[in-house]
Amino acid sequence: MYYGLKNPNRKQEFINRMNQQIKVNENLIKGLETCEPFIRAFNGKVANSKLIKAIYTAENPNNLSYSITEKRGCKGIAIGISDNNHRMYASVEGKTWNYLTSYNCVFLLPTTKPDENSQDRINADEAIKQIEIEKEYLTILIQECKADLQMYDEEITAWEELERQIEAYEQKFSPNLRGTITMSAR
Repeated sequence: MYYGLKNPNRKQEFINRMNQQIKVNENLIKGLETCEPFIRAFNGKVANSKLIKAIYTAENPNNLSYSITEKRGCKGIAIGISDNNHRMYASVEGKTWNYLTSYNCVFLLPTTKPDENSQDRINADEAIKQIEIEKEYLTILIQECKADLQMYDEEITAWEELERQIEAYEQKFSPNLRGTITMSAR
């Protein structure tokens, strides 16, 4: 079994993981876009599971999962979207499956409460602003994944140079001198 830089499949595993993460983030953006018309339709209505049931009636080719929960410490409720079906990708050998650590998003569904005795009602305009913020964040994550894919070889070269420098440092200085500084390669 190979680990780290010695793994001959390291690059392909990284490419598979980044491509899968891009796919999941794009699916989550589509899920956010799916929520928008339903949130607008529920503007001023009580925030409850009927909203999620309505979203489930929409076309859902990626089998995204939607949930609604109270968000502690915030005024309002949160909607969570998960892409459970695409959170895994096959290893290069095809023998095992690896999991992504990021396959869901949660956005605040702001509500209003006209008086003490009434129930929270959806504020669609503010909710759409929250969706736009989440979409921008996911877009940034997609761009970061694409940039990482392009810089993979450069990072490997830089890391190999750093390993050579660490080795030269350890050969030059005694353990007494370098005792307070710890460096190690992956």
